[in-house]
Amino acid sequence: MTPAGDEWIVGREHELELLARLVDDPSAQVLLVTGGPGLGKSVLLDATARQARRAGTRVLRCRGCEGESELPFAGLHQLLRPVLDLADGLPARQRAALLGVFGIEESAEPADPLLTALGALTLLSDAANGGPLLLVADDAHWLDVGTLDVLAFVARRLEGEPLTLLVAAREGCVPAPFAREARTLAVEPLEPAAAGRLLDVQPRPPVGRARSRILEQAAGVPLALVELARAAGRDPAAAQDWTLPLTGRLEEIFAADLPGLPGATRQLLLLAAAAETAELPVILSAAEPPSRSRCSASAHCS
Repeated sequence: MTPAGDEWIVGREHELELLARLVDDPSAQVLLVTGGPGLGKSVLLDATARQARRAGTRVLRCRGCEGESELPFAGLHQLLRPVLDLADGLPARQRAALLGVFGIEESAEPADPLLTALGALTLLSDAANGGPLLLVADDAHWLDVGTLDVLAFVARRLEGEPLTLLVAAREGCVPAPFAREARTLAVEPLEPAAAGRLLDVQPRPPVGRARSRILEQAAGVPLALVELARAAGRDPAAAQDWTLPLTGRLEEIFAADLPGLPGATRQLLLLAAAAETAELPVILSAAEPPSRSRCSASAHCS
């Protein structure tokens, strides 16, 4: 186990060591962290940010939000907001372009992507003059396109700058520029021994059949282990009956993958949720296309 602020990170020694080198080594300037939902990417980024601050490195952060993914430069504004006071020192056209896309100043010219990206790069370089700077972009799969383009532009021009960029994105949804160019740290499910240690440090560690059931259901996903252990602690009887309830956070994890599923699969899952206790053959029958159902009926009638 590795201490990280007020929490303990279990089974991630290799990942934390690599991230620590990223903070200490100015030549390792861009790293992409990938993994499925609930595997602890954000926890690792938080721990890295804390370590960087302890080492005297300034940290600027942004986090993608599904609700803001269609708002141009929303993530970039979140990232640069703490250093926007330095914008007065930018070249005039860069300053106008950068502040213009944020709506802070009116610009007589249409937004210029190159000038906007150059303005962001110059601003970050100026901010780093006072000491090393760590940029952290979490949930990059939900960042808006404008922000991703600027971050990719900056990432290709970090050489010689005391700047480090750490990007985290969900496996299978990595933004194209970083998927092609960045070094990658893939966060995998915990090994069984580490999963057991994580259960052991919970306030009410599960035992017996409940423990076995949680380890089986969670499949090494740290968030699932924690949430199922918490649910079992609230309702031990349900745990003993092997019907552990899902919590809201777990529902969010599993629902996060729904948009990427085929339409027919989503319809089947919706029917299964609505049917609750219906048998699988009944659900599959209800999900059949109308034409197929009519053909089946005709065949029986004949």
